[in-house]
Amino acid sequence: SRNRKKKLAELIRNSWGKPKTGSFTFEAIEKYAMHSGGNGFHRLSAQTLNDIDFLDLFSFLDRTTSKVGQQYLFNQLLHPSNDTKPLNLFNERVEQFAGDQQLREKVQRELLRLSGSDAYFVSTLLAKKLLERPTWLPMLYLNAIVVVCLAIFSFSYPIAVIYLIVPITINMFVHYWNKNNTFIFLRSFPQLSLLIDVAERLAQKNLSRDTDTIKKNIDALKPIQWKMGLLGRSAHGTIKDE
Repeated sequence: SRNRKKKLAELIRNSWGKPKTGSFTFEAIEKYAMHSGGNGFHRLSAQTLNDIDFLDLFSFLDRTTSKVGQQYLFNQLLHPSNDTKPLNLFNERVEQFAGDQQLREKVQRELLRLSGSDAYFVSTLLAKKLLERPTWLPMLYLNAIVVVCLAIFSFSYPIAVIYLIVPITINMFVHYWNKNNTFIFLRSFPQLSLLIDVAERLAQKNLSRDTDTIKKNIDALKPIQWKMGLLGRSAHGTIKDE
């Protein structure tokens, strides 16, 4: 355990301020920007993004530790602001971390918990429309009844087995449609729970002037955190079994 912590500390220290290697999954990185709505001031146009080679520029600028931080940086660059106050506050934070290596590395160790690709899925919870009950859901109940009836009749009339192909095929289609439709949504729960834990630990370090507000938001999410953990474990077990 001590050797692992030592290697982790060396990895964090050696990678500080250096460009990332490997590929960038921009389809996942831009998800937060798609749901956030920006800052209400401006969003870079498609022409501007193309002119400045935005994706290449982002790949060079990105020094983030967590996936949610990477998504946030992408959103910030995509939506430049005319307000200098948050920029000055951000600069103060930069100077604080640049001058305090011990604090910086402690924070990075916490953020590394959100460095897995699953952390990208948290942003899906910001969508205006999440999962909705389909209008044709009652038809599935009817389809299930047909399957049961045909299965019973097949004992007396073996030809009924042939007719079972249709409702069973419908069930399989709906199953895989629903699986693909809910997969990303369910994977977001354990990551949101982890995000709350990380935010809580970082709030204890009083890194932000809005620490009190952050703590209030964390307290508001705490009551549902255990439920998210149960849903996340259930979803993980279902995905693993399949």
